[in-house]
Amino acid sequence: LYYLALGNYKLGNYAEARRYNDLLLEKEPSNLQAQSLRTLIDDRVSREGMMGLAIAGGVAVAAGIVGGILMK
Repeated sequence: LYYLALGNYKLGNYAEARRYNDLLLEKEPSNLQAQSLRTLIDDRVSREGMMGLAIAGGVAVAAGIVGGILMK
């Protein structure tokens, strides 16, 4: 399960990585590798979420500027 979680993490499939890692932690709550991987997955998901918000915000600003120019 650890290698399935790790492989999915490296491929960017964070939901699948979390699913496999959670299954492993249910069976082995004291597994240090799985605990570390959980932290990595959570950090990456939160970082990519922030990047997505920044990109969406940038697109909204650009659309506002273009819309303002076209309305003149």
